[in-house]
Amino acid sequence: MTTRTYTMHQGRTTAITRTLAQYDIRDVVFRAALSLIAAALVLYAYFIAATVADVIARTHAEANTVALKSEVSALETTYLARSAGITRTLATEQGFVEAQGTLFASVPSAGSAVAYVSHEVR
Repeated sequence: MTTRTYTMHQGRTTAITRTLAQYDIRDVVFRAALSLIAAALVLYAYFIAATVADVIARTHAEANTVALKSEVSALETTYLARSAGITRTLATEQGFVEAQGTLFASVPSAGSAVAYVSHEVR
């Protein structure tokens, strides 16, 4: 803070110095308030732009979600149609063999240990 003093009479010099100091303080406060308002406007513009960008990104994401759901639905339909055509004869022709000595795990009750039981699939 700068204070300007002018050389005049003794009593008037302190009054002028005091008055100029008050104007300097007002000037500093005014500039600070103006700076805060400018910063608030810049932040406001940034947040508006960020919000618009997020809305656009969400719209694109929702469109992608719809397209992907449609693609998954088509793949599920293809899978179900092809899996209905699988038979033992087709599996044997493709080189698959029936599993021998398969082990299954079962839990008889909630508190007991796991029991391993051998079952053959026939």
